[in-house]
Amino acid sequence: MHEQQKILIVDDKPENLFALKKVLDVLDAEVIQAASANDALVASLNHEFALAIVDVQMPEMDGYELAELLRDQKHTRNLPIIFLSAVFYDEHHVFRGYDAGAVDFITKPYHPKILLGKAAVFLELFRQRMAGKRMAAELKEANQALEARVRERTAKLERANAALKESEQKLRSLSGRLLSAQEEERKRIAAELHDSIGSTLGAIKFSLESTFAEPGVKAETRQTIAAIVQMTVHAIEEVRRIIGNLRPPLLDRLGLISAIAWLQQQYETLYGGIAIRKQIVVQEKDIPEELKIVIFRVIQEAFYNMAKYSRAAEAHLVLAGQDGRLELHFRDDGIGFNAQDVPGVEGAEQGLGLTSMRERVELSGGQFAIEAAAGKGTRIQASWNVPQALPAFSTTSR
Repeated sequence: MHEQQKILIVDDKPENLFALKKVLDVLDAEVIQAASANDALVASLNHEFALAIVDVQMPEMDGYELAELLRDQKHTRNLPIIFLSAVFYDEHHVFRGYDAGAVDFITKPYHPKILLGKAAVFLELFRQRMAGKRMAAELKEANQALEARVRERTAKLERANAALKESEQKLRSLSGRLLSAQEEERKRIAAELHDSIGSTLGAIKFSLESTFAEPGVKAETRQTIAAIVQMTVHAIEEVRRIIGNLRPPLLDRLGLISAIAWLQQQYETLYGGIAIRKQIVVQEKDIPEELKIVIFRVIQEAFYNMAKYSRAAEAHLVLAGQDGRLELHFRDDGIGFNAQDVPGVEGAEQGLGLTSMRERVELSGGQFAIEAAAGKGTRIQASWNVPQALPAFSTTSR
């Protein structure tokens, strides 16, 4: 919206004010008249002027004194002043006008076009200055609005991030409870298999062997019994294998190191083409109890993926201490895979298994990393902070 600019004219003679206003009326500006310097000071308090045209010779307070007073006020300090004078137009008075703060000095009688040209310049300068102020104010307002939106957005993001962290924490807690429940269920099922099916199969085997040893049993019957005994032995071995996969009894009875040795023997027997080199440089007492099942499951999953997917001929397993940490390293020389595709690698089970390993390690407070590339084998590393110092591992294997 266009706001009309204002010009202040000051002269103690009404006829001069009338004539000056008549000249200035052609401009797009409102002309405010003041018959004295005091009236001009009052007007400056009520209006914002683009220009002041002041007569030099006035009673009580002349134009020079008025200019100096206007310069002393903050709101009129930059007001352009043009002096008019019919008497004081010598060099001394002209320079005195400039010293008082005038921007121009015009002698009477003046040519209207000259005065209008000068006034138009200052009106345009004022218009530009006001436009700059408005732009600065609008920019400031826009910046404040933007900052408010940024603060609001940041607050929303912080709330969302806090909610996400809370959800992740709940999810980790739930995953931890699920894994614990899974281990407890594995342990329970393994115990039931051992106590019920295992015991029953053992009793059947004993009964068959007793029958086989009795005198008077026909040769044909002995042959049948012998075949059934063999099937029973195979069933007992299969139950033991299932129990071992669910929860190896050695882990609870003798500890992690013995359970790892048992697992190694199982895989080397089952997959005769794979040689597993293991190096364990920690003692059973050095391994925190809560980590034993985690480490066992990671090794078990690594062995399973190696045997089923990697086509490896050799694998290396290291469990040792390094700089106050318990570290597990596994590598094989198999066909590898693209690690960026995890968990979407070929074979959903493998991807889920790798994800399960990571979850187990991280939920137990450890760090997990996997390196793999097609044709370059697989490396798995897991590590945990431990309270006691552990011996650093060497490079020999056994």
